[in-house]
Amino acid sequence: MDALRYAQDLVGFPTVSSSSNADICEYLGAVLARQGFSVERIPYTDPMGVAKVNLVGRKGSGEGGMAYFGHTDVVPARVWSGPADGPFDPTVRGDRLYGRGSCDMKGSIACMLAAVDRTAGLELRTPLYLALTADEEVGYLGASEVARRSEHFREMVATGSKGIVGEPTMLEVVHAHKGPAASVPPRGEGPRTRAPIRASTRTWQ
Repeated sequence: MDALRYAQDLVGFPTVSSSSNADICEYLGAVLARQGFSVERIPYTDPMGVAKVNLVGRKGSGEGGMAYFGHTDVVPARVWSGPADGPFDPTVRGDRLYGRGSCDMKGSIACMLAAVDRTAGLELRTPLYLALTADEEVGYLGASEVARRSEHFREMVATGSKGIVGEPTMLEVVHAHKGPAASVPPRGEGPRTRAPIRASTRTWQ
């Protein structure tokens, strides 16, 4: 199936972070199984009592390989002004697909699924992984569950799999991501060449 059709199917699932993503994971799990993946289903309940699911698939054998990471939840869509009847009614106008998540990031998942379809009948020399998480938009809760519970994820880490995160970046490769920063005031005494005995490394002790 081509990427557009996959994307239309995925956008049709109303997976706002406050709702369950179980239905879209049933769909994705069936697709991955058809494509020859062994699939881990990692369910959990979020702090609001909503059932959530992560999927981690592995295809092929060996070590290393490539891992694709995506998320199935989307931001709220209480107000919608697109050409579709609603945010979960995928609509094509010209060369664009309209619908919540068509860019972030169901379109990316769709492209990866379509790419995997093209590996049908090929013998992979290294494994291919897909990790699809819940709750990325609200604190990475699903990713935390994957890191804690997934055997496939532990394989990726242990064997040095390369990772691709399908977030929208205007089609530019982004090799890093923002993170926390801290200001650490130094303590100790500055050394002088004429009095090296006074030097202190207390900052690191």
